[in-house]
Amino acid sequence: MDTEVGRTRRDQSGEGRVGDRSAASSETATSRGALSPGPRRERLQQREQANAVLVERLQQLERRNTQLEQTNTALLRRLEALEQRCEGLVARCQRLETENARLREELRQRDEEIARLRHENAALRKEIARLSKKLERTEKENRRLKEENERLRARLEEARRAGKRQAAPFAKPPKRGSRKKPGRKPGPAYGRQACLPPPSSDQIDERYAVPLPSCCPHCGGRRIERTGEQVQYQQELPEVRPIWREFRIQRGRCSDCGRTVRGRHRLQTSDAVGAASVQLGPRAHAT
Repeated sequence: MDTEVGRTRRDQSGEGRVGDRSAASSETATSRGALSPGPRRERLQQREQANAVLVERLQQLERRNTQLEQTNTALLRRLEALEQRCEGLVARCQRLETENARLREELRQRDEEIARLRHENAALRKEIARLSKKLERTEKENRRLKEENERLRARLEEARRAGKRQAAPFAKPPKRGSRKKPGRKPGPAYGRQACLPPPSSDQIDERYAVPLPSCCPHCGGRRIERTGEQVQYQQELPEVRPIWREFRIQRGRCSDCGRTVRGRHRLQTSDAVGAASVQLGPRAHAT
């Protein structure tokens, strides 16, 4: 567009110079031959022709100027459309930036949630391992207690049988010849000294802190200074509680023989129901 405008300006300046030269030559010719009518007519014709050329040239320039104005208008409209499109792109970029920030925040929160779940998973695994070890120790303790229970039951049964036997009146057990003095011997003859080993940190299920008393139990003084700490361990038997089981026994009828059919679980010890529905389990029967 700038090239066409420059070219139009050059054409206009060239036409102006041509017109000025023609007018100057016409005036010179007029001044030289003012008295002869023939050359004057020729000069008038030449001037009319030059004017016609200038008019035609001016019309061409006007048409070119109109075209340039139309082109400029079209370019302005295109520029406005481009500006509107740029504004739309800027707004879209802003929306995309906002959406990107929201997605980044959601991703950060999700990463934090994943880290928290991983930490909880690790803690639960440690707790499961600790409970598994505790369960193993409890099962061992239960087996030991069961064996001890069986042994005590056997001794009790033996004592009951011995009590039912009839003995001679005023019977006394025979005296032993050389009876040793009860208790351990003093000095080197004490024997092997032994004590229960302390448990490891994994075996300890409960921990209790025992603070100093507020006053001295001997004199009642209240100024007590801490001089150290001692450790004591205690082994306690677990609480034994019964396990109640409920069996929902399905009942049906055989289509072939017409007899009643009921289900049975492997832990059931009897098929009795109704008034005799409360029974002992297999382990209770075994003990």
